[in-house]
Amino acid sequence: MTEISIELPDDLASRLEKAAAERGMPAEQLALELLDASVPVSSSRKRFGFVGIGDSGPGGGDIGRRHREVIREAYSKKTASDV
Repeated sequence: MTEISIELPDDLASRLEKAAAERGMPAEQLALELLDASVPVSSSRKRFGFVGIGDSGPGGGDIGRRHREVIREAYSKKTASDV
């Protein structure tokens, strides 16, 4: 893995630390996950979301629109070794 150092404004660093603490993970791990989710993958390595995601029964009708949020909620407190 390549190591990259960046300087964050104090406010952003504080928000990152707080969000990571709420999820029970180091700020570096949360930053890596957020970057991975927001930086596009090159077209040669296109990443697919859930294929065929849709209505999963009572109360699940909007999961197709909310799948990223649902995944984030499900895995927010897990580490790589848990998955």
